[in-house]
Formats: sequence, C-alpha cells, structure tokens
Amino acid sequence: MSEPEGLISQREAARRLGVGRWTIRKLIRAGELRAFRVRTAIRISPFDLRQYLNRHPADRGNAPGGAANGAT
Repeated sequence: MSEPEGLISQREAARRLGVGRWTIRKLIRAGELRAFRVRTAIRISPFDLRQYLNRHPADRGNAPGGAANGAT
C-alpha cells in the first residue's frame, strides 16, 4: 500500500535521521517533530522532517533520547 500524500513511516524517518524508532516517538511526543495519524498508523511529512533537521542540524544520529545506535 502506498503512503498517502508522500508521508513516511516512523521507521523511514528514523532511518533518515540515523536514530531508532523510539527516538522518533519521543520527538513526536515532545512536539519537536510533527506527525499525523492515518487510520492506525503514524506518518510524518518529509517536509516536517527537513524542518526538524534545519532546526537541529547537529542532531543527525544524536537526536534526544540517546538512541544514536539506530536500534528499532
């Protein structure tokens, strides 16, 4: 099934940031990264992911939560 409107999964967002999925969830809960619920799934706009990276350029691989190991 294709992603609506080009939205990406938490797993893909984690891969792009070089962090684990739990880190993505923490960022969403903290309001640092905007996400959308599509039925039962959480999806992230690539635009919002780029905005996060622009605000936190040094966080690539070191996002809050210490999950720089990429564990899922």
